[in-house]
Amino acid sequence: MVSFQQDILLTIHKYNEIYTQKLEELFGNKELHNNLSITDAEKIIQYIKEYKRQINCINLTLDKIKNVKNENKLQNKIDNELHYKMLPIITVYRNLLYEKYNISNIEDQD
Repeated sequence: MVSFQQDILLTIHKYNEIYTQKLEELFGNKELHNNLSITDAEKIIQYIKEYKRQINCINLTLDKIKNVKNENKLQNKIDNELHYKMLPIITVYRNLLYEKYNISNIEDQD
């Protein structure tokens, strides 16, 4: 049985293989940059800009994958500290409410 981690790595590896193969085909295509018209050159420039944006997006996604555990640890740390800071306020407010309802019950009995 394949573990979750192995499945992730196999998936990433497979897509990386496809990407690498397409890059090799692109770099091996000598006709691509020979005798380009101005319109073709402009299109290629636009495609390269789009490619650059997508590579940046992919890098950000890979960073997010890499930092999933760190993000969870950070969120837990923030939640714990927030709860720790709020605990005295909660205790005081609970005591005030207890006294409020305790006094209300005494007045109702009279």
